[in-house]
Amino acid sequence: MYLTLIALRKWQQFAALNDDDHIVKTVDLNYDSLQKIIDFCDARGLGYVPSNANFIFMDTQSDSKVVFEKLLQRGLIMRPGFLWGYESWARVSSGNLEETEKFLVGLGHVLDEMK
Repeated sequence: MYLTLIALRKWQQFAALNDDDHIVKTVDLNYDSLQKIIDFCDARGLGYVPSNANFIFMDTQSDSKVVFEKLLQRGLIMRPGFLWGYESWARVSSGNLEETEKFLVGLGHVLDEMK
């Protein structure tokens, strides 16, 4: 049964790669999510590195380890930049618009608490 599920999942992945509408919708969703993150950064005066990937590297202007821990307490996650020597930076992944909005609201609360 397990191998059957793996084979089915691989077939679904292959089919998705050949579905032009799915690819366009996925890319558009990624850019919409990234734009929400950029708008959040711009509104708060936070720096970021422009991206065409499924994540953005942003400056939280706070200790990224503390931001990471406080977000975890809220059930949210990001990659703290201290792992790479960027103490206040974070790698934030794009998601669907609901997930992105939920993350940004939580991040906003965390950053406000840390002022």
